[in-house]
Parts: sequence; C-alpha cells; structure tokens
Amino acid sequence: MDKPLEIRGKPRSTTHFSKPALMAVAGGVVLLLFVAFAVALKPPNIGGDAQAKELYNVANKPRAEGLDALASDYSELKPDPVVESVLGPPLQGDMGASILAAQRELGAETAPFQSSSPSQPFRADPAAEAAREEALRQAQIENAAREASVFFQTSGGSKRVTEKLTDNEPALAAPSLFGPESPFDATVDEDPNRQARKIGFVETQA
Repeated sequence: MDKPLEIRGKPRSTTHFSKPALMAVAGGVVLLLFVAFAVALKPPNIGGDAQAKELYNVANKPRAEGLDALASDYSELKPDPVVESVLGPPLQGDMGASILAAQRELGAETAPFQSSSPSQPFRADPAAEAAREEALRQAQIENAAREASVFFQTSGGSKRVTEKLTDNEPALAAPSLFGPESPFDATVDEDPNRQARKIGFVETQA
C-alpha cells in the first residue's frame, strides 16, 4: 500500500495582531504627540510667581549727550515760525516761473495778473494778457537792439592804395622761369590739365 503524500517543509509561523490593539497603540501615540505640542507651546511655570532675573544691567546704561534737552512729548514742541513767501501776483498756468524769469531777465515791467471774472479767478483777462505779451515783445526788441553789433562804418575809414609798377622798378619774374618744368610741358598760359585737348578728342569721337 502506497504512503500518502506528505510535505516535508513546515510553513512559517505568522503573528496576527488584533485591530483593537492596533487602534489602542495608534491612539496612545497621537495622545503623546498632542501632549508634547501642548507643553512646547505653553510650558508650565515651575518656579511659581518668582520674578525672572535680569541678565543685563540696565540701571547704568550710557545716555547720549543732549538727549535731556529734547522734548519728552509733543506738547513741549514749539511750532515753527510762519515764513511768508514772496511770490508776487498770481499767474495763470504752469508757465508762471518761466514768465517771471523772462521778465526779470529783460527788465520788463508788466501789470499783475487780472482774472476775467470773480467767478473764474484762474482765467486770465484777454486784454491784460495781450498787454503783457506786447510789453515782453517790446522788451525783447530793445534788448536785441542793445546787444546788436554796429553794421555801418564811418567815412573816415581806411582806403586801399594800389601800387603800380613803374619802369624803374623791376617786374616780378614769372614762376615758369625759375620754377621746375611741368611734367606735361605746360606753361603758365597754357591749360595745365589739357582740358581743351580732352574736349576736342571727345568731339572727334562723337
């Protein structure tokens, strides 16, 4: 009779954990973490109500010179004196400073700014503005006339005197007598560039 089949190798033993035990362990770990965070955020006062000891001595700290002379609060501050600005009469637009600078440079005296109506104080009167422009124009003309140079001469000026060669005075020698000969055999009276010959050659070819 044949023997039944038998497995010689034994299976490994396994350990089974129950779910309630795993849940209890996880809950304990979470509780420990929560307690650790709570203690870290607000540690308990072990020493009681005892005052903490100061690590640095602040009783004899150095004080800057002149610090006692400053005001301790805003009520002791004195207001600055009001300085009245001398700006002259109001002008229209953003070109007021340029107009004033031009008037001072030219020495022109113009009338102060005049509004067209009390309801519109910043709108200039056309007649006053026209008079102001005319005064500036006349001042520019006078300034240009003062700075212009003299364009005429008196009759007592110098005169040119032409000197004529006489028979007793030797005439100047021609440059061709003493100068080097031209490479093209050209004299003073002849055409040095031979333009006439070139023009004639072109006409004959045409």
